[in-house]
Amino acid sequence: MLASSGDWLATVRTGLALPFPEWQLILRNVTTGEARTIARNEGTVADAPDLQPGLPFGFAPKPVMDGATVTWIQYAGSAESPVRELRAYDLASGSVTTLDTVALAEGDLDTAAAGGGRTAWLRVDAAGQRFVLREADGGQRELPVEGAPFAAALDASGRHLAWDDGLIAKRVLDLETGATSTFATDEGWGMTAAGSRFTWAPAAAYGGAPGYFDAATGVTHILEVREGVRSNYAALLGPWFVWQSAGPRGDGLYHFTWPGQS
Repeated sequence: MLASSGDWLATVRTGLALPFPEWQLILRNVTTGEARTIARNEGTVADAPDLQPGLPFGFAPKPVMDGATVTWIQYAGSAESPVRELRAYDLASGSVTTLDTVALAEGDLDTAAAGGGRTAWLRVDAAGQRFVLREADGGQRELPVEGAPFAAALDASGRHLAWDDGLIAKRVLDLETGATSTFATDEGWGMTAAGSRFTWAPAAAYGGAPGYFDAATGVTHILEVREGVRSNYAALLGPWFVWQSAGPRGDGLYHFTWPGQS
């Protein structure tokens, strides 16, 4: 569970076994070595008898970073009154702000994303299911969404919001035009962003393939792997798209490509 911005890296430290009831969110400066623990598990929420935290992170949060802000969603409260909270940490001031809260008896918050000065998250409650989009000036608007969205991501410009829809489709919303389109299907799961591009974790066991979608060009690149070869890993690293190929004997190679190459 990593996120980065400039010299700062956000990491989540957990135990070895799900559902990770104890965790710490730690910021590290890779240049100076400074480390800050900015959040940790709190309250007795992990003891709530009917609470089933989602996979793959359990109680642990998945942080996102945009500039000097770290954003995450965490469980809080007590076993009797568990809540989910969206929080933001400002690197300059060291302050934490709670941006949204929902009691788990009434709904849920999930899948925070950040980019281009914007923050987005999924809110589900009696009013329905929608993405909440928060602007840099604090203004907010709500975007109704269908399906089973999770693992949303904003590109670096903050214009495009993409998400995995129930493992069956990858969708993107242009926040300027309001148009939603599908750029991939069941090639894998999850959603991450770098620059103008989005990628997913390939579902190798189910025949999924690595690839990425470039919102700047509107083109999806799906990589073809040789027969008998699987790809268990894919990521965007700065200007590079990286994927792993694994053969039938367990041998593996990592491949690096520039945008537009295949």
